[in-house]
Amino acid sequence: MNPKISIIMPVYNKARYLHTVLDQIQNQSFNDFECIIIDDGSTDCSADIMDAFAERDQRFKVIHKENGGVSLARNTGIDIARGDYITFIDADDEIKNCFLESLYTPAIATNADLIVGGCDKFWDDSDKIIERGCPFEGLVSIDKVFKSFAEVQYKSGLYGFCWNKLIPSGIVKNIRFNENIRLAEDLDFYLSVYPKIKNVYFLRERNYLYRQEAENSSVMIQDKDIDYFAQINIQHKMYKMLEDAGALTTNDKLVSNRIYDFVYCSIFHAPLNKITALCKSIKSLDLPVNADIDSGNFRKRWILKRFEKGSYKTIAKVLRCYRKLKGF
Repeated sequence: MNPKISIIMPVYNKARYLHTVLDQIQNQSFNDFECIIIDDGSTDCSADIMDAFAERDQRFKVIHKENGGVSLARNTGIDIARGDYITFIDADDEIKNCFLESLYTPAIATNADLIVGGCDKFWDDSDKIIERGCPFEGLVSIDKVFKSFAEVQYKSGLYGFCWNKLIPSGIVKNIRFNENIRLAEDLDFYLSVYPKIKNVYFLRERNYLYRQEAENSSVMIQDKDIDYFAQINIQHKMYKMLEDAGALTTNDKLVSNRIYDFVYCSIFHAPLNKITALCKSIKSLDLPVNADIDSGNFRKRWILKRFEKGSYKTIAKVLRCYRKLKGF
């Protein structure tokens, strides 16, 4: 018989945290689960720790593979998951004893298409805790969720967190993480989930503990190394989702502004010899009109206005002088 829940956990060099989170999973009040641990080419002793758990508890299954990134690891887990529902847990986070039960109980009681819980953000070297609660409580139609989607997402990140959710496996049958994205790949994934569902059940409880500044965190990336073009595409995907749902009235300005924040960053950080081609690629995306082109600092306004006029070579020339002046 298949388990009720499949837990998917990618691991890359998380030996410092693994014992804690695997113990917490093993001791859940809800025990009808499988925990699929994807060893993404760890070079520390993570593999030994997860193998030991799998030897002691048949609910734990370990897949060892060459390093290919967190999205490929999660996709590997989805491909082999046997549970009625799927949830994701990161190896450097923690969960309360009732985490699985709190997700599964309302899923069965309401037949909701998605269960979403809150979380607490914490630091190892501080008593500081940031609470991230849900914007609603109980069963809510996706249409109502969409009305405040951008505001909630930009303030809390709740709708894009990979974890803190329980999804019927049938819904994600044909959805996978984009393996070419290194940042916000989880938001991109869920932007493919939301159009497929009719309702969401929101929990009052915060049973997921999200560790900040963990070692080897996949979200730690320098500004200059961000693929801003990919981020433009993700925000545009959100815009189109809300447009198709008839929810742009309350989201248009927020999402449009975020799109053009990334347009600016994409151009500003681009190699000089690629600025023209990049600008043409961005133009081809058929983005919404930049209604706030006169907002922001002078540098941002100047670049976006030249972008709108198609003055790509001018942008490249000015940025060449700017970078020379600044020494980079």
